[in-house]
Amino acid sequence: MQIDYQDFLQYIREQPCSVCFEKPSDPDHLNQIGMGRNRKNPNLIEHWSCVPLCRHHHIKRHAIGTKAFEKHYKVNLWKDNADYLTTFLKNKGVI
Repeated sequence: MQIDYQDFLQYIREQPCSVCFEKPSDPDHLNQIGMGRNRKNPNLIEHWSCVPLCRHHHIKRHAIGTKAFEKHYKVNLWKDNADYLTTFLKNKGVI
């Protein structure tokens, strides 16, 4: 079974922000895609490293970096990503 990364990104968009629990949220790539790379490339592993952040917190994380962001807000974004990805894959019947 092949799963489209767009389905995961949509699932992330439907979740509340990992910090303030507000909606709407953006899929924030913890492994950044970078400028000049094709975001529509379905083979980018970076698409699976997303967490939901509202626009304010998305901008803040990029401004101060992940470690400082996690320390300031007392969150673990990689753990959140693992939880979201696990739930998504369970809902799809993959695991």
